[in-house]
Amino acid sequence: MKKVLVAVACLLAGMALAAVVLPMMGVDLWWLGGYDHRSYDITEGFHSVTIQGGPCDVDVFCSYDGQGFVAVTERRPATQIEVIDGVLTVTRPQKLAWYERIHLFTSQEPYISVGLPGPALDDLTVMTGSGDVYVGEDVAAENAVFYTDSGDVSAYAAVGGDLEIGTASGDVYVSGMSPRTVSVSTASGDVSMDSVTAEGAVTATASSGDVWLWDCDGASFDLSAASGDITGYFLTPKRFQASSSSGDVHVPPSVDGGTVTASAASGGVWLEITEE
Repeated sequence: MKKVLVAVACLLAGMALAAVVLPMMGVDLWWLGGYDHRSYDITEGFHSVTIQGGPCDVDVFCSYDGQGFVAVTERRPATQIEVIDGVLTVTRPQKLAWYERIHLFTSQEPYISVGLPGPALDDLTVMTGSGDVYVGEDVAAENAVFYTDSGDVSAYAAVGGDLEIGTASGDVYVSGMSPRTVSVSTASGDVSMDSVTAEGAVTATASSGDVWLWDCDGASFDLSAASGDITGYFLTPKRFQASSSSGDVHVPPSVDGGTVTASAASGGVWLEITEE
């Protein structure tokens, strides 16, 4: 019992000392209280959105009442929000202080939600150091770029121009859109496309993971998986060129149409036509 009391006394003394010393070192103690939640109405008009910076999850959707807003959950108010030349820019610090990386009472990650006043954007760009990216089906953009160093990307938006998605570690899921071109890559994770019909070229690369395509179409497809399988179901006939260093290869007969190139270094390739 005495040892327990001594340990508790030492702990309390250490906490009291830290409460005195840390502020003298320039360390704010607000982070002991958890996270800061704030919402900002966007009253200025904008035609494009750029979200960039340090680790955080990002969610983009259309607001239910037509009022644009940015909601931020973070350890301290550090995110900058401004409209410059018609571009809504949301920027988080790239580097955090050492004490901001300590999660004493919660495992919650910083989070940014962007509610758009309307669906139509010229350009939508999300580039985050670490975190998941979700873009809802009620969002429309001419061009879109989504990048995260570590996290999943789920894109349902109506993109009419060029779509570019990349993640160093995470899965990518794209569904229900008709862009001009598509370029998707992940260093460690799966690439999945569902009901994606592109006017031009589609490129999907998984360095360590599978590539899946359901009911997709485009002028050309370049599919590659360094360590994983490639499975594709296309809406119209294609000219197929498929190979695998270690795995089975199944392709339907080639006919005039778009081209599909599929290369699996370690895995199988299965391609089919699902035209009605």
